[in-house]
Amino acid sequence: MARKEGILKQGLKKNEETLAKTGHYFGLTRLTLKEEDPIRYEVFNSRLLAAVLAAREAVKSISASPGIREVGELLFALYTPEGDNIVFSTGIMTHVCTTSCAIKWMIDNDYEDDPGIMEGDVFMNNDCTIGNIHPADPQTIVPIFWEGEIVGWTGGVAHQLEIGGVVPGSVPPLAIESFGSGLLFTAEKIGQNDKIAKPFFERIRRGCRLPNLWVMDERGKLAGCIMVREEIQKVIEEFGIDYYKRAIRELVEEARRIMLDKVKERLIPGKYRGVTFYGYKWKNEPMLPVAANDGLLHLPVEVTIDLDGKITLDLEGVSKWGYHSYNITPPGMTGGYLVGLCHQLAYDRRVNEGTMLAVELKTPYGTLVNPDYPYASTAIAWITLMPIYSVFSRALGEAFFARGYKEEIHLICTPTNGEDYGGTSQYGVPFGFTNPDAATACGGGGRGLRDGLDNGACMWQPETDMANAELWESIMPIVYLGRRILPDSGGYGKYRGGVGHETMHLIHGTEWVTFNTTVLPSKTFWDTGLFGGYPPTIHYSLVVSDSNLKELIEQRKPIPVDSKEIMDLMASGSLKGERIFKYGIQAPIVVKGNDAVLNLCQGGSGYGDPIERDPNLVRSDLEKGLTTPDVARDIYCVAPAYDETAKEWRIDPHETENLRKAMRKKRLQRGKPVSDWWEEEKERLDKGELAPEVIDMYRECMELSQRFSQDFREFWKLPEDFVF
Repeated sequence: MARKEGILKQGLKKNEETLAKTGHYFGLTRLTLKEEDPIRYEVFNSRLLAAVLAAREAVKSISASPGIREVGELLFALYTPEGDNIVFSTGIMTHVCTTSCAIKWMIDNDYEDDPGIMEGDVFMNNDCTIGNIHPADPQTIVPIFWEGEIVGWTGGVAHQLEIGGVVPGSVPPLAIESFGSGLLFTAEKIGQNDKIAKPFFERIRRGCRLPNLWVMDERGKLAGCIMVREEIQKVIEEFGIDYYKRAIRELVEEARRIMLDKVKERLIPGKYRGVTFYGYKWKNEPMLPVAANDGLLHLPVEVTIDLDGKITLDLEGVSKWGYHSYNITPPGMTGGYLVGLCHQLAYDRRVNEGTMLAVELKTPYGTLVNPDYPYASTAIAWITLMPIYSVFSRALGEAFFARGYKEEIHLICTPTNGEDYGGTSQYGVPFGFTNPDAATACGGGGRGLRDGLDNGACMWQPETDMANAELWESIMPIVYLGRRILPDSGGYGKYRGGVGHETMHLIHGTEWVTFNTTVLPSKTFWDTGLFGGYPPTIHYSLVVSDSNLKELIEQRKPIPVDSKEIMDLMASGSLKGERIFKYGIQAPIVVKGNDAVLNLCQGGSGYGDPIERDPNLVRSDLEKGLTTPDVARDIYCVAPAYDETAKEWRIDPHETENLRKAMRKKRLQRGKPVSDWWEEEKERLDKGELAPEVIDMYRECMELSQRFSQDFREFWKLPEDFVF
């Protein structure tokens, strides 16, 4: 006998059918409540929004976990009974959509019947095939009842800084399949009667290296969900259940309409194409044979803006999934889509599930963004997500520019290079931990009318904070030697990218720990600029092992706090030790007590031609130490001179004009017609003079995508049966 569908499942199917038939969420052709009493309608929305915002702020205050309390890696959201988002708090907004996917998965998989959904139940999910970006962001989900009926859900998400993966920390790079990515919860019921069951906590304590933080976070998230639930029940008492049911749907439908109207108002319809690449090097690392290779990820993006205001993001031609940790699932890509829209279009007025109903995402099956292998690792899915959405932001920038809204152009920053440590702590106990310092306060992307934000931008969380150094020192066996702004780390441009910074630690209180970076080495510039703007500096790491830093400190001699001082002190012979420089450290290395570890937090990409930059802006950057005289002269073609008497930088306008004329002349001399460039590259292609990684990348993409194959052959005038 067929199982009878639950009420939630029937409602979900009916809503999807109605939306497809009418084009309106829940079939709402009119926003009746808004039209009849707009003030009451706005008060209602404000009450819902206040509930999730208050929960986030309260949990930040009570949590002992630094990821929540200091960095703010936390979000609360409210959902309809069918799992559609209504409002969400500030924080890691990328998980608004992923939690929605998880709720809908539970409904589709008959959770009403087994295991059952009761008042006071607590569910958890970090399974990316259901709804997540990477496993380090577990979702706590609680149903909201009214008189025995499920009228909604609330969810809380926080980044866990140790999840029990094959490598200590939260984003294990050696996890080439999901089995090594850490503890996995597939929409699991972990508690009842507003209480998390003891076996859940035992799994955490036995399954990860720093369990107390996860335990505290989970209790905090549950407290926040209960706060939201109780406040929503008060709202229902005040407004009535009928008003509540109608209003939450009108809010979603209104957001859908707002998104379409904003696109029609600010973007020029058409197709916008871009591409970026991510290179990885695992060939000489201690990996299983299936993963020990070097490769290049192909990340093409096609953005179509229709006359009716719909945006379609199509990833046809993207690389195949692989035995690495960079795969990402459609829920994760959807979460990134919302972040991209919030940064550039949906940053005001109404934003919720309706915003996503106004757009479309195409993730080809079997690829990096939609694996057909159920155990593909998504441990560092951001490796794929961030470059794709940096291209998306460039496409929207071109569409803004075409319409004349230069002030709306904002290149999304792609922060990188957090640090994972593991081993024995200064307290003599096992630990694993991600230090997000070098990923939560990078430089923002350049904008159409001004520079990017310096040391204060983060793609997945616009209001991210950098924790106090003393807090990280209390958890990990490190001492901060310095945090310092890195000049010229943002992409050069008429409006430059915001600068990043370097952090430097001294390992202490332990004989050794493992260390690796959370974003892996790429010698490709995957976060490129717009209209002549440069990409930011490629991320890097620097380790000084077997150093004499302890002796220098005891003798009160100068010690380094950034990469330049390391080089200078080592050159002078004052600082001794072995210097290890890498573009990120992918496989964990052992660092010993008294070793120094330095990491770069990137800047943002630039906008516009650098030689069009206002010389006064260059002078201001020189005064603030955000750029150097060499870059001012060689890149911006500005003639700086330091006035020792006035103690300030001056710009010679006449010499500046000469430098810029000379640069334009040099560009014309080295430039060539596109037709000549095409002939040269076609000859290389015909002779097979491409790097092996490039050949493998294109072969793979052509095997996966007929459309990409056709475009590639047409562009290069190749035979119809051409293959690599």
